[in-house]
Amino acid sequence: MADYAQALADWKREQPPASPDTAPEDAVDDDVVEDLEEQGVSMDPDDYDDVPATGAYITVKTTKIEDGKKYQYYYWQWREGDSWRNEYIAPVNPR
Repeated sequence: MADYAQALADWKREQPPASPDTAPEDAVDDDVVEDLEEQGVSMDPDDYDDVPATGAYITVKTTKIEDGKKYQYYYWQWREGDSWRNEYIAPVNPR
């Protein structure tokens, strides 16, 4: 199992960095863009201190599921060297 995990980690490091054109399927769609606009949340990476101007995309992350309720948040996500970086944006369902 450890050999498989190491091989998978090595393979992932060899993959090209994500960009808006190659963002994963869980990256935001038009509905998310509309939701962020309604919340008044900027989708311009230049408005965030640590987010690079290119190669970053917005994704939805589920941090936990409790009693059938999903706790979901919008994040910027990008590749930096061999690791992924994230920056929090806003909750999916603000109170």
